[in-house]
Amino acid sequence: MKRILITGASGFIGKELFTRVKSFDTIGIYFRTKQELDDLTMVSSDLSKEDNVCRLFDEYQPEVIFHLAALVSPQVNEKNPALAVECHLRITENILKYIEPTTHVIFLSTDKVFDGTVPCPDETTITRPLGLYGKLKWQCESLIQEHTEKLHIFRLPIVHDMGNPGSNSFVDKSLIALKSGNKISAFANVKRCYIRMNELIELLLKSADDENYGIYHVGSEMMTYFDRIKNLCMEVHIEYEGILEHGYGDVFPLVQNLDSSKAQRVFEIKFT
Repeated sequence: MKRILITGASGFIGKELFTRVKSFDTIGIYFRTKQELDDLTMVSSDLSKEDNVCRLFDEYQPEVIFHLAALVSPQVNEKNPALAVECHLRITENILKYIEPTTHVIFLSTDKVFDGTVPCPDETTITRPLGLYGKLKWQCESLIQEHTEKLHIFRLPIVHDMGNPGSNSFVDKSLIALKSGNKISAFANVKRCYIRMNELIELLLKSADDENYGIYHVGSEMMTYFDRIKNLCMEVHIEYEGILEHGYGDVFPLVQNLDSSKAQRVFEIKFT
């Protein structure tokens, strides 16, 4: 079995991935919050400390690394720039220092490497990072490409589940609230792409054995937050009429799109 290491294994995406890779020899790395998962190995480590990374990789010698550790909120990144640099650049630099160029690195980036001015950017579009979060993710992408021969970089839009209480996504929080009969206001003027958790996990599992290395955009057809939540409510039979209200956001950019046709073709997966 391949030896797989997952950074950020106690996070929203990391935990779900960690529970699904039982066919591999998998090590999950967490920093503060440990998840209790039967028959799975979790190790506590502050990956911003070089000595910790050196010991970790010397002991486990992974063949595949899912690098999911991150400070995921763009707002938190802006308010804590020093912490953001540690959580993104420092950790990535430390990991790359102690792995061989032939180690397979799978990294989660963001659609915020673009500023929304290109209508539907594909993987060849010149990046224009938006905010500190987008800049740091783009810098990590560059470091990985310089060091690693085997890589999958996935630029993600909004990630959500179907009303998961462990999610910080506005989509999940809205589904939970609407199911309880509470009113929700969702942006009807802000358009984004989305990816469901089960589709993302399927993609990540496929990528562990895939040799079509490179950068991939992932996500559904672009739509407003209001329409996304309404469609999901209809899909899982949540009553929304009269309690899901139109809202209007003053955010930049109002439209953030991704061309995900390459990923859908290569991995034979449909983002819905």
